Amino acid sequence: MLLLSALQHLQQVQDVFARLTALGGLGEGYLSTLIRVLGIGYTAELAAQICQDLGQNGLAFKVGLAGKLCMFSLTAPLLFEMLEMILGLVP
Repeated sequence: MLLLSALQHLQQVQDVFARLTALGGLGEGYLSTLIRVLGIGYTAELAAQICQDLGQNGLAFKVGLAGKLCMFSLTAPLLFEMLEMILGLVP
């Protein structure tokens, strides 16, 4: 029930992110990557908490680690792109 309530406000959140990327002069790829990373983070955290509630602490750690690795794999190209941009500014 709580999840359905949160999903109703998702369009408003997406509009805010779209305005922020437009103000920052960023492409739509950044927005979609940000939304994916947020979704993976929340899903992995929820799954890890469920595992902990069931007494499976080892599995909860592995689920959390897998979520973090997925988030890093999505953001690594953005990090390299930002590094190249910063290095381009330095004479």
